[in-house]
Amino acid sequence: MKQTGILLAAILLFGAVFPAIGTSYAQEPTQMETLQNFGQEVSDFIHEAIPLFKQQREETISAIKECREMVRNASTEDRVQKRNECRENLDTIREKYREKRVLFKDLFKEFGDTIKPLIRDAKGLQVKETERMQAMKEIRETAMQKQEEKPQITKEERRSIKDLRDLLKQQTQQIRAEQKQLELKLKEQAKELKNKIRALNKEIEEKEFKAQQLKHAEERAKKLAQSQGKTYLSPQVTSEQLEQQIQQIKAKTTRLQQIIDELTKQLDSLQTLPQTTQEQVTQDASDQIETIVDDVQEISETIEQLDSDIDQTQQAIEEQGVTVEETEEMEETEMEESSESENMTNSTN
Repeated sequence: MKQTGILLAAILLFGAVFPAIGTSYAQEPTQMETLQNFGQEVSDFIHEAIPLFKQQREETISAIKECREMVRNASTEDRVQKRNECRENLDTIREKYREKRVLFKDLFKEFGDTIKPLIRDAKGLQVKETERMQAMKEIRETAMQKQEEKPQITKEERRSIKDLRDLLKQQTQQIRAEQKQLELKLKEQAKELKNKIRALNKEIEEKEFKAQQLKHAEERAKKLAQSQGKTYLSPQVTSEQLEQQIQQIKAKTTRLQQIIDELTKQLDSLQTLPQTTQEQVTQDASDQIETIVDDVQEISETIEQLDSDIDQTQQAIEEQGVTVEETEEMEETEMEESSESENMTNSTN
């Protein structure tokens, strides 16, 4: 609350805050020292804040979805408590970003359209370098001009501009620290997803082997039905269709694996990129990981359905007098007989 008070005094009352040109107190920064980099400091804050506001939006949407699900699944007597928990969660998210939003709002109110190129640049939109530099120059000049308009200020008011710079730096550093935490979190999420996909691939290999067994059993069941003069009743999902499903799943996991590998490389090389590019890469990575999480969940559900289809196919084949175990035994016997026959032929020759 103290920081917000300083902020409102410093930004909304620029005329009463900035000292007149040529006046100074002992051991305090002069006007030029105080404002020389003010435009760059505002630009830095905006570039750090914009991705964070997008993150706040995503956190809020996610929390609302979770709340709806939680309330829907809660018993009648627990719903009021669940709604209160949801409200507290949303308030926590709002409070987490409040000071940054207040600072951003007040900067926009004070400098208006001047900071719009910086906002567009922070959002990754195309902005000419000359336009960006001009915006920072105008911010600095506006602040200096407002100093000249209010020469009569107290020492306490004079201190406010230092407090403003300190607050801007503090908030920017805090955002960068949060950005670093987000990078570490994304790397950990990417690692977890990689392990999940590896586990899914192992499951798929097992299903593929099972589908091949069913294919051989289905072929034997067809021959058996034909030899007995009966009509072969195809399963609702044939072994061929099972194999097609498995190939589709494998293609999806391969694609996700490639995306995660590329994502990991980008996250590992973040420190070599400019700050603005780092923010954009991090935000893109966050969006991609959210999509991959949904894709992995969808694949898991598809594998569960595949499990059910395999069981039904196996049951349908067994109902026609053929089992996977018997088929394997027969194939092994046929291979042994074929091998013995080949050996005998070779020895005769």
